[in-house]
Amino acid sequence: MSDSPAPSKSRMPLIAVIAIAVVGACVCVTIAVGAFFFFRGRLDRSVQPTIEYILDASPRMNIASGGDTKMGAARGVLAEIVRTADPRLTAGLRVFGTGALSEGCQDTDLVVPLAVSNLVRIEKGLDGVAPGPEAVSPLAEAMIAAIRDVAETNGPHSIVVVTGGADSCNPESGELIRREAERAGVELKVFVIGFDIPPDEAEAVRAMVAMIPGATYQEAPDVSALRGALTEIQAEVDLQFDEEPAAPPMAASAETACDHPYMPLRTGSSWTYSMPDGTATWSVSSASGSNESAEATMEISFAEASMVAHWTCSAAGIVSYDFGSFSVSSLGEVASIEVVESSGVFLNFGLVFVGL
Repeated sequence: MSDSPAPSKSRMPLIAVIAIAVVGACVCVTIAVGAFFFFRGRLDRSVQPTIEYILDASPRMNIASGGDTKMGAARGVLAEIVRTADPRLTAGLRVFGTGALSEGCQDTDLVVPLAVSNLVRIEKGLDGVAPGPEAVSPLAEAMIAAIRDVAETNGPHSIVVVTGGADSCNPESGELIRREAERAGVELKVFVIGFDIPPDEAEAVRAMVAMIPGATYQEAPDVSALRGALTEIQAEVDLQFDEEPAAPPMAASAETACDHPYMPLRTGSSWTYSMPDGTATWSVSSASGSNESAEATMEISFAEASMVAHWTCSAAGIVSYDFGSFSVSSLGEVASIEVVESSGVFLNFGLVFVGL
């Protein structure tokens, strides 16, 4: 007697379970990764002080100064100062005149991009800076680029320039920098140090700096003076950490307690995150209540799946969230999820992010 094959079972429940498991896992990963990038972006845009150093690397820095070249002396002193700076700073290094760009009057390079606790990278980055071949010095172009760099972070902001001479590209350099500073609309201090500059060029740099709001100019005729000037400036920047950080204010147009400045759960708000296999979008469909108590509903969509999340908010901030329905386009609503218990505050109004 031969064995008869077992009765065929419907594969649909199994497929549905697998689909739910796979898509559910993807959604969970998407939410987790989305949250990570959302908050990492806020960390990168730190409320801590930001400083960008600018070093002249045009050919004039090859001139001898105090037993070394101006470049060698400037690199060494700046490395000393950076080494002792507050490690909590968001910092970066920009140079100009190295020949990195073929167009001399646009030749500025962000050697070390802005980041928190970046001082070791800057110190190492200085080692590789050498004067370029072209006899042009786009000082203003470098300062304008630096203003745009620091404007991408939350303040206060400082730009420290060590230059061996005046801008050689644009006679309207001061006006161009002033316009860019006003356009950026950030809290900005600019410190320009003229290192061993000829008197006529020193006058030109001083006139340029005088046009820039919040800018100061110092002359450093030798290495000792350069060290002293940079030490004082760095101490002033570091002192900004001693100021008690203010709690982030509620958005000017805030209508409910869910309208948090770091995550405005406001009707119509949305965030889209790029993923290897597509995008994930968080969309706030509704938010209602007062500044003391409010609720918001959000739809999280990913590929062929979507999930509804409900947020609860109070005067303390965004208190908690729970998931409602979970749907797959080919299957419809497949699950309902409920958070039974939670504690603490998800995102406090008094929370100040510090970059790590």
